[in-house]
Amino acid sequence: MSTAAAALRDVKEGSIPSLTNNFMWTLGGNIIYSASQWGMLSVLAKRGSPAIVGVFALGLALSAPIFMFSNLQLRSVQATDAQLRYNFADFFVLRSMCTLIALLVIVGISLVAGYHGEVLVVLFALSVAKGFESWSDVVAGLLQRHERLDLAARAVTVRGVVSFLVFASVFETTRKLSVACISLAGTWAIIVCMYDLALARGVLQEEETFLSASTIRMWKLLKTSLPLGFVMSLVSLNANLPRYLVTHYLGTSELGIFASLAYLLTAVSLLSLALGQAASARMARMFAVGELGRFRDVLAKLAAFGAGVGGVACAVALGFGRTLLRLLYGHSYEAHQGLLLLLAATAGISTIATFMGFAATSAQSFRAQVPVIAGMTMTTMVGSWLLIPRLGLNGAGFALLLSAIVQLVGLTLVTWRAMNARRKLL
Repeated sequence: MSTAAAALRDVKEGSIPSLTNNFMWTLGGNIIYSASQWGMLSVLAKRGSPAIVGVFALGLALSAPIFMFSNLQLRSVQATDAQLRYNFADFFVLRSMCTLIALLVIVGISLVAGYHGEVLVVLFALSVAKGFESWSDVVAGLLQRHERLDLAARAVTVRGVVSFLVFASVFETTRKLSVACISLAGTWAIIVCMYDLALARGVLQEEETFLSASTIRMWKLLKTSLPLGFVMSLVSLNANLPRYLVTHYLGTSELGIFASLAYLLTAVSLLSLALGQAASARMARMFAVGELGRFRDVLAKLAAFGAGVGGVACAVALGFGRTLLRLLYGHSYEAHQGLLLLLAATAGISTIATFMGFAATSAQSFRAQVPVIAGMTMTTMVGSWLLIPRLGLNGAGFALLLSAIVQLVGLTLVTWRAMNARRKLL
């Protein structure tokens, strides 16, 4: 690909974008990718039905927690490996092994749960797509460590735009969700193998290969990152627990409505991810050398930014929610403005909590995050179980809001304790 070749030339020239440029590239790439993913939901909602959207959302909800665990958040560990204790091959081979195990686990769960027909094909196709995406993620970690998030953003943009065009075209032609999901998996496989892996080869030293991993280093890496695997799995489970219970109590059509509204707030999470990813490698170096004042200042700016973004999201939901839902999804969605407002408030609080999570990870405080996220997930489970039968979809929104508050308080304490412990060593 000519675009990949130009990117590789940039790598070899060694030009490193500024933190602002990295943020803008990451934000732009994430926005385009998220818009592409939302476009798939929009196509399904407008050209299909809420039930079809529900099946698609269910397939994502069932596979996501398993892949979040198997990914072990290796991208963050790699990006914050300021002392270069591991080679890229250690991350790549470990990620490949974990991805294979995740696919086998999903097959086993599907057989035990008795899924069949359209749901089974959709689940398998989305799982294979997630498997190839996991390779792209670990390549992005390599680029992030070299502070070349512009290249990672280009890869995300290519995958998002092409996959949307293929998915939408196939669904429009066949009106079969399963066929569209199979086309999505094939598209991601081609792009990741031809584009993302080419970027990785351009960054690696000549003597490095994708498979030159050390068993000893991989074992150490597994033990180091395993707590983050639990954390991310619980985070994903926390986001999807209301969807499981909405399906159980209200059906797949209501799940389609809930998933469509929830995805509108992805723009808020994109801001937090872009800023966190752009700043995490630099924050890790600040923490490692004891520049805690600069570390704290960066975190304070991130938190203030998150609060502002959350306020804007709530204002938009309150003032224009009904109109927005009618224009984007149709008249059957506009009655859920209250749910949109709840999700906007949740997104604002979660944004600040996400920054606290990046700070804790930059401080190499992995294990301490596990009980916090476990408490958050328990809050969502109990809240969803109690509130969804009584309040319907709004009950799911309230459950997520409560869990976001628990997450924010817990991760703030983890980061504060990590900074105090580091200060005592200086």
